[in-house]
Amino acid sequence: MVSAEYCICDAVGCSEHCVVFFSATIRPENPVMKKTLGDFGEYIAQCMPKYVQHVQVTNGNELEVLIHPDGVLPVLSFLKNHTNAQFTNVADICGLDVPTRQYRFEVETFSILCMHFHVLACISMHVFFVTKNEAISLATFRSDC
Repeated sequence: MVSAEYCICDAVGCSEHCVVFFSATIRPENPVMKKTLGDFGEYIAQCMPKYVQHVQVTNGNELEVLIHPDGVLPVLSFLKNHTNAQFTNVADICGLDVPTRQYRFEVETFSILCMHFHVLACISMHVFFVTKNEAISLATFRSDC
């Protein structure tokens, strides 16, 4: 991560009378990580072609996987238990309602985190309505599973 601090008065030897600002933290581009995530996304799609509809890597080096609603438990279990994945932490879950679409709800599981490889993944699916199955599916990430 790149971060720098600077003072607005530009005085040499600035003391406590100035306010110190921090510039935005920008994640540097990592083409090796992007290629590795792309290859792993293709591997997921090959292992689970019945459930995985689309895979892409974002500019921030996050893996995004669009799945079929029936594949919530199998895909999340695969990403948790596979040796090369180990996504064991779920940070948050988000839902989006777009009434103009036929499948109006987009349920997204953001920030599935792999602490071992320091990787984030975003799993999303489009559904007509949200069922109890999708809501409970994150019990997959309990430690006793």
